[in-house]
Amino acid sequence: MDQTDATPIATGVPGLDYVLRGGYARNRSHLVEGRPGSGKTTVGLQFLLEGARQGQVCLYITLSESKRELLAVASRHGWDLNGIEILELVPPELSLDPSQLQTLVHSSDLELRETVRPDLRKWRG
Repeated sequence: MDQTDATPIATGVPGLDYVLRGGYARNRSHLVEGRPGSGKTTVGLQFLLEGARQGQVCLYITLSESKRELLAVASRHGWDLNGIEILELVPPELSLDPSQLQTLVHSSDLELRETVRPDLRKWRG
């Protein structure tokens, strides 16, 4: 195995690079987890922006936010996401985008017992 296989690559966040002793390990998968609003998307976008700045091909695959939502996050930070491809794999019913919300309730979301149970009070006389 090549000794440079896991050399650090910049995260796009200088303080994080310091803590990680240079950045993320190259050619590895990294999981960033946290509660909503903790900065996962921001850290991911900063990493991709750094890669794009260095001429890397960058792809953001989103499972929970729409492209429009990601562009709004970037805009709030003053970032331009040109050079970063965004692939949406968000089912419309899971999107936080109000235009994607549905009012239809799927039958699998209902408890059968609650749906078909008769109101016993009217049968007791």
